Amino acid sequence: MRVLKITIPTKTLEDFGLPDYFKSMDFIEVLQIYQYDRNNFFALHKILFKPGMIDALDQQLKEFFHAQTFQVLETRGNEVLCIMKQRNTAGFWPALLSGSWALIPPITIDSELVLFSVIAKEDAKLNIILNQLKMFKSIKVLAISKVDEMTSSTPSAMPRLTNRQREILAFATRHGYFEMPKQVSTKQIADNFDISPSAVINHVQKAEKAIMKFLFG
Repeated sequence: MRVLKITIPTKTLEDFGLPDYFKSMDFIEVLQIYQYDRNNFFALHKILFKPGMIDALDQQLKEFFHAQTFQVLETRGNEVLCIMKQRNTAGFWPALLSGSWALIPPITIDSELVLFSVIAKEDAKLNIILNQLKMFKSIKVLAISKVDEMTSSTPSAMPRLTNRQREILAFATRHGYFEMPKQVSTKQIADNFDISPSAVINHVQKAEKAIMKFLFG
Protein backbone atom coordinates (compact mmCIF):
# COMPACT_ATOMS: atom_id res chain seq x y z
CA MET A 1 0.00 0.00 0.00
CA ARG A 2 1.06 3.58 -0.66
CA VAL A 3 0.28 6.90 1.02
CA LEU A 4 0.17 10.05 -1.11
CA LYS A 5 0.45 13.53 0.40
CA ILE A 6 -1.33 16.00 -1.85
CA THR A 7 -2.03 19.70 -2.13
CA ILE A 8 -4.57 21.41 -4.38
CA PRO A 9 -5.60 25.07 -4.66
CA THR A 10 -8.63 25.86 -2.51
CA LYS A 11 -10.20 27.57 -5.51
CA THR A 12 -10.55 24.09 -7.03
CA LEU A 13 -13.32 23.40 -4.52
CA GLU A 14 -15.22 26.39 -5.86
CA ASP A 15 -14.93 24.86 -9.34
CA PHE A 16 -17.00 21.97 -7.95
CA GLY A 17 -19.75 24.47 -7.14
CA LEU A 18 -18.94 24.91 -3.47
CA PRO A 19 -19.32 28.23 -1.62
CA ASP A 20 -16.44 30.47 -0.59
CA TYR A 21 -15.80 29.19 2.94
CA PHE A 22 -13.25 31.89 3.60
CA LYS A 23 -15.66 34.77 3.64
CA SER A 24 -16.49 33.50 7.12
CA MET A 25 -13.50 31.38 8.11
CA ASP A 26 -9.70 31.53 8.13
CA PHE A 27 -8.86 27.85 8.56
CA ILE A 28 -10.54 24.42 8.55
CA GLU A 29 -9.02 21.19 9.80
CA VAL A 30 -10.75 17.80 9.74
CA LEU A 31 -9.07 15.87 12.54
CA GLN A 32 -10.91 12.56 12.40
CA ILE A 33 -13.60 10.82 10.34
CA TYR A 34 -15.89 8.18 11.84
CA GLN A 35 -18.04 6.15 9.44
CA TYR A 36 -21.70 5.89 10.52
CA ASP A 37 -23.25 4.09 7.55
CA ARG A 38 -22.76 3.95 3.78
CA ASN A 39 -23.89 7.57 3.25
CA ASN A 40 -23.23 9.32 6.56
CA PHE A 41 -20.32 9.87 8.90
CA PHE A 42 -19.20 11.93 11.86
CA ALA A 43 -16.23 14.27 11.40
CA LEU A 44 -14.25 16.09 14.05
CA HIS A 45 -13.54 19.63 12.84
CA LYS A 46 -11.41 22.47 14.14
CA ILE A 47 -12.53 25.73 12.54
CA LEU A 48 -11.05 29.19 12.94
CA PHE A 49 -13.74 31.79 12.17
CA LYS A 50 -13.22 35.37 11.18
CA PRO A 51 -14.01 37.90 13.96
CA GLY A 52 -17.75 38.13 14.61
CA MET A 53 -18.69 35.12 12.46
CA ILE A 54 -18.74 32.60 15.29
CA ASP A 55 -21.86 34.28 16.69
CA ALA A 56 -23.90 32.63 13.90
CA LEU A 57 -22.29 29.21 14.43
CA ASP A 58 -25.47 27.17 13.85
CA GLN A 59 -26.12 28.94 10.55
CA GLN A 60 -22.49 28.67 9.43
CA LEU A 61 -22.23 24.93 10.05
CA LYS A 62 -25.51 24.16 8.29
CA GLU A 63 -24.86 26.47 5.34
CA PHE A 64 -21.23 25.60 4.63
CA PHE A 65 -20.92 22.04 5.98
CA HIS A 66 -24.51 20.80 5.60
CA ALA A 67 -24.30 19.51 9.17
CA GLN A 68 -27.26 17.30 10.02
CA THR A 69 -26.43 17.55 13.70
CA PHE A 70 -23.42 18.90 15.56
CA GLN A 71 -22.00 19.33 19.02
CA VAL A 72 -19.45 21.92 20.09
CA LEU A 73 -16.72 20.34 22.21
CA GLU A 74 -14.56 23.40 22.86
CA THR A 75 -14.46 27.09 22.02
CA ARG A 76 -11.38 29.30 22.26
CA GLY A 77 -11.90 32.82 21.00
CA ASN A 78 -12.83 32.47 17.32
CA GLU A 79 -11.77 28.80 17.15
CA VAL A 80 -14.28 25.97 17.54
CA LEU A 81 -13.73 22.24 18.00
CA CYS A 82 -16.90 20.40 17.05
CA ILE A 83 -18.16 17.08 15.78
CA MET A 84 -20.67 17.03 12.93
CA LYS A 85 -22.80 14.38 11.29
CA GLN A 86 -22.54 14.85 7.53
CA ARG A 87 -23.46 13.13 4.29
CA ASN A 88 -20.71 12.07 1.92
CA THR A 89 -22.63 13.79 -0.90
CA ALA A 90 -22.57 17.23 0.76
CA GLY A 91 -20.03 20.01 1.21
CA PHE A 92 -16.50 19.41 -0.09
CA TRP A 93 -16.72 15.65 0.46
CA PRO A 94 -17.86 14.66 -3.07
CA ALA A 95 -14.68 16.26 -4.45
CA LEU A 96 -12.34 14.64 -1.93
CA LEU A 97 -14.04 11.22 -2.04
CA SER A 98 -14.44 10.96 -5.80
CA GLY A 99 -11.50 8.67 -6.62
CA SER A 100 -10.18 5.15 -5.97
CA TRP A 101 -8.64 6.11 -2.66
CA ALA A 102 -9.37 6.46 1.05
CA LEU A 103 -8.73 9.70 2.89
CA ILE A 104 -6.39 9.83 5.87
CA PRO A 105 -7.05 12.64 8.37
CA PRO A 106 -6.13 15.33 9.11
CA ILE A 107 -7.31 17.37 6.14
CA THR A 108 -6.38 21.04 6.28
CA ILE A 109 -7.90 23.86 4.27
CA ASP A 110 -7.08 27.56 4.22
CA SER A 111 -7.83 30.30 1.70
CA GLU A 112 -4.95 29.17 -0.53
CA LEU A 113 -4.49 25.40 -0.28
CA VAL A 114 -6.11 22.09 0.61
CA LEU A 115 -3.65 19.55 2.04
CA PHE A 116 -4.62 15.93 2.52
CA SER A 117 -3.33 12.36 2.37
CA VAL A 118 -4.84 9.34 0.63
CA ILE A 119 -4.03 5.65 0.80
CA ALA A 120 -3.92 3.37 -2.25
CA LYS A 121 -4.60 -0.30 -1.60
CA GLU A 122 -2.37 -1.61 -4.38
CA ASP A 123 0.77 -0.21 -6.00
CA ALA A 124 -0.74 -1.11 -9.37
CA LYS A 125 -3.50 1.45 -8.78
CA LEU A 126 -1.07 4.35 -8.32
CA ASN A 127 -1.22 5.43 -11.96
CA ILE A 128 -5.02 5.16 -11.94
CA ILE A 129 -5.21 7.36 -8.84
CA LEU A 130 -2.72 9.86 -10.22
CA ASN A 131 -4.79 10.15 -13.39
CA GLN A 132 -7.98 10.60 -11.36
CA LEU A 133 -6.32 13.34 -9.32
CA LYS A 134 -5.77 15.33 -12.51
CA MET A 135 -9.40 16.48 -12.24
CA PHE A 136 -8.05 18.90 -9.64
CA LYS A 137 -6.32 21.89 -11.22
CA SER A 138 -2.68 22.54 -10.25
CA ILE A 139 -2.46 19.44 -8.06
CA LYS A 140 0.90 18.70 -6.43
CA VAL A 141 1.89 15.32 -5.02
CA LEU A 142 4.25 16.20 -2.18
CA ALA A 143 5.29 12.66 -1.32
CA ILE A 144 4.55 8.99 -2.00
CA SER A 145 5.52 6.60 0.76
CA LYS A 146 4.95 3.01 1.84
CA VAL A 147 2.49 2.33 4.62
CA ASP A 148 5.20 0.63 6.68
CA GLU A 149 7.14 3.91 6.65
CA MET A 150 4.34 5.62 8.55
CA THR A 151 4.72 6.14 12.30
CA SER A 152 2.39 4.45 14.73
CA SER A 153 0.70 7.80 15.40
CA THR A 154 -1.96 9.27 13.15
CA PRO A 155 -0.21 10.63 10.07
CA SER A 156 -0.36 14.35 9.48
CA ALA A 157 -1.24 15.94 6.17
CA MET A 158 0.93 18.91 7.08
CA PRO A 159 3.30 20.10 9.83
CA ARG A 160 1.69 21.08 13.12
CA LEU A 161 1.87 24.87 13.09
CA THR A 162 0.13 27.35 15.36
CA ASN A 163 -2.56 29.53 13.81
CA ARG A 164 -0.28 32.57 14.02
CA GLN A 165 2.67 30.70 12.44
CA ARG A 166 0.39 29.57 9.61
CA GLU A 167 -0.98 33.10 9.07
CA ILE A 168 2.48 34.66 8.97
CA LEU A 169 3.94 31.99 6.67
CA ALA A 170 0.98 32.27 4.29
CA PHE A 171 1.25 36.07 4.15
CA ALA A 172 5.04 35.96 3.79
CA THR A 173 4.90 33.39 0.99
CA ARG A 174 2.17 35.20 -0.96
CA HIS A 175 4.11 38.48 -0.76
CA GLY A 176 7.50 37.06 -1.76
CA TYR A 177 9.35 36.97 1.56
CA PHE A 178 11.10 33.74 0.57
CA GLU A 179 12.03 34.94 -2.92
CA MET A 180 15.56 36.06 -3.84
CA PRO A 181 15.67 39.00 -3.45
CA LYS A 182 12.90 39.42 -0.87
CA GLN A 183 9.83 41.26 -2.17
CA VAL A 184 8.53 42.12 1.31
CA SER A 185 10.47 43.00 4.45
CA THR A 186 10.18 41.62 7.96
CA LYS A 187 8.96 45.05 9.09
CA GLN A 188 6.18 45.07 6.49
CA ILE A 189 5.01 41.65 7.69
CA ALA A 190 5.22 42.86 11.30
CA ASP A 191 3.15 45.95 10.48
CA ASN A 192 0.48 43.78 8.84
CA PHE A 193 0.09 41.69 12.00
CA ASP A 194 0.72 44.55 14.45
CA ILE A 195 3.68 42.76 16.04
CA SER A 196 7.42 43.45 16.22
CA PRO A 197 9.89 42.38 13.50
CA SER A 198 11.64 40.16 16.06
CA ALA A 199 8.32 38.38 16.72
CA VAL A 200 7.95 37.73 12.98
CA ILE A 201 11.45 36.23 12.82
CA ASN A 202 10.68 34.08 15.88
CA HIS A 203 7.44 32.75 14.34
CA VAL A 204 9.12 32.04 10.99
CA GLN A 205 12.08 30.24 12.58
CA LYS A 206 9.82 28.03 14.74
CA ALA A 207 7.60 27.26 11.75
CA GLU A 208 10.61 26.39 9.57
CA LYS A 209 11.90 24.07 12.31
CA ALA A 210 8.51 22.30 12.47
CA ILE A 211 8.44 21.94 8.68
CA MET A 212 11.99 20.57 8.50
CA LYS A 213 11.24 18.07 11.26
CA PHE A 214 8.05 17.03 9.44
CA LEU A 215 9.87 16.52 6.12
CA PHE A 216 13.13 15.00 7.31
CA GLY A 217 12.46 13.67 10.81
